[in-house]
Amino acid sequence: MGRSNGRRCRKEASGNGHGDSRSLETFSHSDRHFRGIICNSEAGAHIIFITFSSSVGIPFAKQAGELKIPAPLVGINVEAQKDGFWEATGGKGNYGVTVNTYARVKITDKTIPFFDKYKKEFKEAPNYTAGTSDAIYLLKEAIEKAGTLDPEKLVPQLEKSDYDSAAGRIVFDKTHDVTWGPKYVTALGTQWQDGKKHVRMASRLQGITYEGAVPYKLPDWVVEHYKKK
Repeated sequence: MGRSNGRRCRKEASGNGHGDSRSLETFSHSDRHFRGIICNSEAGAHIIFITFSSSVGIPFAKQAGELKIPAPLVGINVEAQKDGFWEATGGKGNYGVTVNTYARVKITDKTIPFFDKYKKEFKEAPNYTAGTSDAIYLLKEAIEKAGTLDPEKLVPQLEKSDYDSAAGRIVFDKTHDVTWGPKYVTALGTQWQDGKKHVRMASRLQGITYEGAVPYKLPDWVVEHYKKK
């Protein structure tokens, strides 16, 4: 994503009360070599937070696994949301964590049936783009309640929406955004563990957990690295 300046490191220490940023790297979607992951390790980072929406997420995860960087990869890696990620990285994407929208866990009563039906029809798990289905059914419900397609009457009905979708309970806030948090939409954190994509346990501090979720696993080499400290 963004312009490529991955050939050099920019080390920084900007505290925000929650931690320090040790290094910031941007890459082109066509990059295939990632000195930045080494830079973050050299800078003493405990976590490498990524945001990849293109195929660049595959070689990045593969190289990080080959180098056994002592810092877990977390964030957004759209390629890691896909069923083919494990094979594409040759298993080097093990322990990678990405935000996700759907998985075979019980977010609502609709989640698992939707997930299974989608996978049966398209031969792959749904990712965030499958939210189009939820949007269409939410709109359908609002139209039926309004009894018209007149925007002046339909919009107020949409504003009152309280809809259990496959991704969570959809309720709009005053800015017309989806309400985020416990008992609403939370998204998921999925982690690859030995060839299988699991939903890791959500934050217990907020009381969020879903039936079928599993505990998060640190990479073996990260554990060994800090044992030696």
